[in-house]
Amino acid sequence: MTSSTAQKIAAHGGEVVARTSAYDDPYFASPEAADQQGWKKLVQERGRMVTYSVIQSTFNQIAGEAFQRMILRNGTPESAVTEIKSRYAEALAKA
Repeated sequence: MTSSTAQKIAAHGGEVVARTSAYDDPYFASPEAADQQGWKKLVQERGRMVTYSVIQSTFNQIAGEAFQRMILRNGTPESAVTEIKSRYAEALAKA
């Protein structure tokens, strides 16, 4: 997923890609890539690296999985919140 070739394929699918070399692809000169070029410029001008704590990354993983289960299994928001609270409390106890 991180090779230049894979990033070019992802770009053709509409993703804003991270590898600078992917932007050498002729696709980026087309009108279809205008939004992606705009996002690339914004990231270059104002972007910065952010380091998240391990527990923040754990929370994001727990929440993402709960949301996916809610959507894919036709669950309720309440069940997702319950799952997130329970699993996050377990993760905090282990941290």
